[in-house]
Amino acid sequence: MATRPMLGFIYVLKALQTLGEPVERVLAERGLALEQLDPAGQISRQLELAILSDLAPNLRDPGCGLAVGDEYRFAGYGVLSMLLMTCTNLLEAVQLGVRFQQLTYLYCQLRFVPGRESSQLLLEPAGLPEALLRFRVDAEMAGTLRLVKDLTALLGVTVPLESVQLPYAKPADAARYPTFFACPVQFGCATAGFTVSNSALRHSLPVADRSGHSLYLQQCEQLLAAQMQSAQYWRDQVLAHLSVFQGQYPDADQVAASLGLSGRSLRRYLAEEGVSFRELLAQARRYKAEQLLLRSQHSVEQIAAQLGYSEPAAFIHAFKRWTGSTPYQFRLQAR
Repeated sequence: MATRPMLGFIYVLKALQTLGEPVERVLAERGLALEQLDPAGQISRQLELAILSDLAPNLRDPGCGLAVGDEYRFAGYGVLSMLLMTCTNLLEAVQLGVRFQQLTYLYCQLRFVPGRESSQLLLEPAGLPEALLRFRVDAEMAGTLRLVKDLTALLGVTVPLESVQLPYAKPADAARYPTFFACPVQFGCATAGFTVSNSALRHSLPVADRSGHSLYLQQCEQLLAAQMQSAQYWRDQVLAHLSVFQGQYPDADQVAASLGLSGRSLRRYLAEEGVSFRELLAQARRYKAEQLLLRSQHSVEQIAAQLGYSEPAAFIHAFKRWTGSTPYQFRLQAR
């Protein structure tokens, strides 16, 4: 199963704890404790996302993701930070950051769009659950900005942003965003992103070192290859990812982006394992339906809505196809 560095997750949890959010309670429900997490260890992408999905609806400050992302530390990116430091200029550093984004703490899919006078660094949410969207996007935008700030601190200069785009509706506390990013902020955009002038990206880095850069580039490529090889069964990762959703489920391309793949690659890997994304989505829905029927008092209509069906009849038909019985019969027999 694909994993991520535990250190990035610890950054998030400690920042939330400092802000007074219910970190310990949510971790305890999964048999975990913050002080027991090993900074040198790994955590599966799905478990991290599931824990954050448990936390997000209970946040006292919905905009706390900005403060959380600002706690990411440059040194916490390991060899990737050394690779970026030894680049010739900021543009090369940004391009390599996009290339090796799987070595960061991002869930959003990072993309660089060059322009004539200005360029954009875009973060596509990649099918995050709605309850988690604002927190995770804010944290990753703030964390990405912190990385750039730490890198440009080597120059002794500040690289101003021209604008920031965010992919959710304008919140009640929207005034905090222009202050945080020090530029105009637009809400309700198709994706998250920064706009920065090309002249700023051409700033040279004073510690550029081509010999060291070649070494760090090779090490990052090895880490990326090892990370891809660690994913033994993609079907399990897809099922685990789908398990944290309800209502609107992500499509194959969105799940692939969350797992650090292209949609085509994920479909190919699943085909090699003898299964399709559509079949896995049905499995995820069936498992959640059975758990809700067994462990909750929700009506069939409520369960159908949680599984993303617009009509209860469609859910009943699908459930009967999966199990041979209707939801009502299944619940009655179990009791």
